Amino acid sequence: MSFALRNRPFQDSSAGSVDFNVVFAGLAVTGFLNGSVLRMKNALSNDPVGALLGTFGISVIVWVGIGFATAFLWASTGREFSRRDACMALGAFALFLVPAAPFSWIGLTLIAVYIMRGAAPASIHRRGAAILLAVTVPMFWSRLAFSLFGDVLLRIDAALVSAATGAYRVGNAIAFAVGWGYYWIAPACSSVANISLAFLVYVLAREIPSGERRLPFRYGLLAIFSVVALNVARMGITGISRAHYDLMHGPLGATLAGWLSLAAMTGICWWGGHRVRNA
Repeated sequence: MSFALRNRPFQDSSAGSVDFNVVFAGLAVTGFLNGSVLRMKNALSNDPVGALLGTFGISVIVWVGIGFATAFLWASTGREFSRRDACMALGAFALFLVPAAPFSWIGLTLIAVYIMRGAAPASIHRRGAAILLAVTVPMFWSRLAFSLFGDVLLRIDAALVSAATGAYRVGNAIAFAVGWGYYWIAPACSSVANISLAFLVYVLAREIPSGERRLPFRYGLLAIFSVVALNVARMGITGISRAHYDLMHGPLGATLAGWLSLAAMTGICWWGGHRVRNA
């Protein structure tokens, strides 16, 4: 006797056929909101105006990513909703019901991988799933990596700053140039967050355009290197003097660094896409 699950079309006897695109696009939105609601709530409670201006504590790149992922998954391709699809959808929804945000991101990751495995190469559903998977990187996987290896990653950042400036380093503490003490590379100053966003920008630049010519990964690596270099430069400037420290850690310094990083990663990927299209 075999209990293998067959990939037969699934029908709801009361409502007719079920649309694959509607179900999985809906799951993408549900999982994203479920995984993000606590962060948005905290941003609003701390500073409502700042939360609105800061896109609710979530990078605008992530909002663009989930928007394109949902739109691409919503596109109708005539794919039938099978029993296997139903099991995947129910499993992901069960993860969304767990009252802990990480389970929502795990559910979205499983959905993205599942769709990518079953969709045709370069199809709109596969491209949407690839973007959805990339969205989970800055929202969950990079944070998980930092929680596991944060000390090592901070030491790497500090080592890069020390190598670039020649400043003395102890662990993730770097000596000020004027010799009045040390400053620490804190988790908020790590390059990890910008690296994950640069990866998402690369995936967006690669998957949004249709056609067979895809953006090579070297442009993604270049975008990653650029944001790391900018972060190292920012931390290096921080150590020049107390005035530089206050400037780079104040609203102006943080905003300027954020916009420069965004311009670098998007500019490099746009330039790469332009070269690919005109090759």
